Amino acid sequence: MGGFMEINNVDGGQRNNELKADPLSDVWNRVRKTIASFWDIYARVWHGYELHGVKNLPEGPGILVYYHGAIPIDYLYFLSRLFLWKRRLCLSVADHFVFRLPGLRLLLAVTGVIPGTREECLGALKNGYLVSISPGGVREALFSDESYQLVWGNRKGFAQVALEAKVPIIPMYTQNVREGYRMFKERRFFRQLYESTRLPFTPPYGGLPVKFRTYIGKPIPYDPNITAEELAEKGLLQVVLSFTKVKPKRQVCVYDKMMGKFMLGRTDNSRGSYSKFLVRDRSAIRSDEEMTGGNESCTAGPTSMSYLTCLTYILEEWTGVEDIGDYLSYVFYILWLLFPLVVVFVLPGVIVILFYVSILWLHIYKRKNEIKEAYSHDVWIGAREMLATIWDGHGRIWHGYELHGVENIPQGPGLVVFYHGATPVDYIYFSARLHVMKKRCCSVVADHFVFRLPGFRILLEVLGVIHGPKEACVRTLEKGHLLAIAPGGVREALFSDEMYTILWSDRKGFAQVAIDAKVPIIPMFTQNVREGFRTLGGIKILRSLYERTRLPVVPLYGGFPVKLRTFIGEPIPYEPNMTAEELAAKTKAAVQALIEKHQKIPGNIFRALMERFQTQKKDD
Repeated sequence: MGGFMEINNVDGGQRNNELKADPLSDVWNRVRKTIASFWDIYARVWHGYELHGVKNLPEGPGILVYYHGAIPIDYLYFLSRLFLWKRRLCLSVADHFVFRLPGLRLLLAVTGVIPGTREECLGALKNGYLVSISPGGVREALFSDESYQLVWGNRKGFAQVALEAKVPIIPMYTQNVREGYRMFKERRFFRQLYESTRLPFTPPYGGLPVKFRTYIGKPIPYDPNITAEELAEKGLLQVVLSFTKVKPKRQVCVYDKMMGKFMLGRTDNSRGSYSKFLVRDRSAIRSDEEMTGGNESCTAGPTSMSYLTCLTYILEEWTGVEDIGDYLSYVFYILWLLFPLVVVFVLPGVIVILFYVSILWLHIYKRKNEIKEAYSHDVWIGAREMLATIWDGHGRIWHGYELHGVENIPQGPGLVVFYHGATPVDYIYFSARLHVMKKRCCSVVADHFVFRLPGFRILLEVLGVIHGPKEACVRTLEKGHLLAIAPGGVREALFSDEMYTILWSDRKGFAQVAIDAKVPIIPMFTQNVREGFRTLGGIKILRSLYERTRLPVVPLYGGFPVKLRTFIGEPIPYEPNMTAEELAAKTKAAVQALIEKHQKIPGNIFRALMERFQTQKKDD
């Protein structure tokens, strides 16, 4: 975008006759440098782009002939690198439809894109420019494939132009250009459409960050005694020789014991025997080595393969599906394209998997300890230890979990009141760390829908999760246990956001429980809990649906490895003269104070991720 803006600025500020008459003028070099720098940086970062054989370009005019990928992104990289290195402008022949694209007229003129007429090409060569041509053009871009077959037909116009201008032809090829972008394999309909309209309707896919290397071969010098047909064939051969690997029509995968690797070969139809895939001409091998500067060279004998490539051919033979590699590539592309979506919506599933791993472990543990159950005071002690270890390990590794203020938890019973994140994963880490550090269990009040989850009954019983009637909560506290409750509940989990708004309404039942049981209330808050997981609670229809069904139908996303720190505030002691309303308000103020002290508002996922790398712990 920066390149286009600078073009417009120059065009608006310098409307003299020179600019209007000659868009190839050196006055535009600053703009060209801006555009070239942008594309070169993108090429370096995304494709690790390399350019080899620049020394093979003549000082004067010449015709560059290259293989056309699905899109000419590799050619843009070449033009940019050439301009930055040599300050040379290479004119490009483009299809007529390119000049119909809206808004590109000035850009095409300044960057040297010209129509593919004989007069235009001869004029550019006579002025000393390099001119690049892809004889296959749009047809090669759309209908060639990973076999890198040249689709030139009988085109020899580029050779005739080279003979008339008396200039050399320089072959060029970009490695892996078809792996960066590809066209759909089933393209009969698109081909018919193209032949009728001459417009490129075939949709490409890709953009994968594959390695790109452009190789410039040695020039084919001007020879007055050669015909256009011979020169075109010679140019075609040079481009073919620059390909890294060309897939034969019928191939087999063979393990060569002497070479110690898988080899690519072909089957002799008449004998059914394996014959090695040989390069036709030894001189062609030397030419290829010279052209690529020794970086990539063919070797006589079999072509070696990676195990992945060999597996692809084995799958083709086994399934009977031709070109299965192309379908696999498309699947990998879709997975790569959807990866960010997968990350934010599938990572929460990891927590669900951990829950069911915990449940499976409890069933195994129960089966192994059925005999001991009659003689033991609490058979689940070992199971709780194992579960606490699993969840504490997950908290340490994934979130760098920290627990501050454990000394504020009383030795006896107490009511822990906390802010509810999108998921209660922070509470799970708290209870696991508390069990590991103090060997204390903390029961928790959960919404009724939790008890309907399939397979969760045994997990809820072992961990002391209760439904939450006031009498059950008081009984738990009177037994000397800790009890945790989030007054905001599911509503706060689903519809609070990165502003960390407390959604308790006028709830005061938890305060009445603390008064009846005569226990202190301990406020608690976990830093960045809303950055680890978030919900789509801002959608009104989802809130309406929740209010009607009381089911958590709001989708959540996240699972990001943000830094989580749980802070436990000072206890609010039991006071017999305090009402439930006053105690609830005091508790809400205490939780709000923890949020304001330890949480930057609004919450930010990137900042929370960066806190994983901070070595200094925050003060309690």
